[in-house]
Order: sequence, then structure tokens, then C-alpha cells
Amino acid sequence: MERSFENGTIKAYESVEWQAKALCGEFMMPYDETIDMTLNDIVKNYGVSLEQAKYRKKY
Repeated sequence: MERSFENGTIKAYESVEWQAKALCGEFMMPYDETIDMTLNDIVKNYGVSLEQAKYRKKY
């Protein structure tokens, strides 16, 4: 099955993969609880990788 989009692209938040990653990240590292945390604090408190902690702080 083929999907067509204007200009051949979709916005990130319309992507099912992006939505799944956002939801999973929110369960693993709640945004409200990580706002003032350092990357190392997030890694230590939530048991995630440094890359995932960077991604959480970015978004």
C-alpha cells in the first residue's frame, strides 16, 4: 500500500514512529520530572542510556 503526501514528506509529529518514541519516552522519563535534571541524573534515576537522556533534554 502506498501513501502519498504533499512534497513527499510528513511532519515529524504525524509519523507513527515519532509518536511511539514520544509516548515511550514519556513513560520511561516523565517530562515534568526531568525538566531540571542533568543528563547524568536522568541516566542514573531512570536507567536509560546517555543518548536517550540527551534526546529527552532536546525535546
